[in-house]
Amino acid sequence: MGMRKKNSLIEGIIGKTRKLGLFDDNHVHLDERDIKSVFKGCKHVDFHKFNVQGIDKSLDRAFDKKKKPKGIVIGINGNRETTIRECQEIVEAVANRAGSRTKIVWGAKVNRKQKGTEIGLIFGR
Repeated sequence: MGMRKKNSLIEGIIGKTRKLGLFDDNHVHLDERDIKSVFKGCKHVDFHKFNVQGIDKSLDRAFDKKKKPKGIVIGINGNRETTIRECQEIVEAVANRAGSRTKIVWGAKVNRKQKGTEIGLIFGR
């Protein structure tokens, strides 16, 4: 019973991420195995989606001060002006708040029609 519940949690996470447009097969270095490895042992997940403007305030709201996440998946949807360096800065900002024991994977993609950069976070606790 426990294994079936775990599989349905992972399947639900993957389905939710695709539905929200946070992750798909076009994200670099991110697939379903990554998502499964990050959320191993997690019983609860939180979804957060925001624009890069005001990232510090958004991250402050997303992180629970009392309980650090066990795993985080970061999806970055950028426009054609978004650079890898900007993506790294976003990942570093998340990692600095998360702590050294948190497993983190991330992926990025370019959407030429998109205005600005969107960030999707999934926290596993």
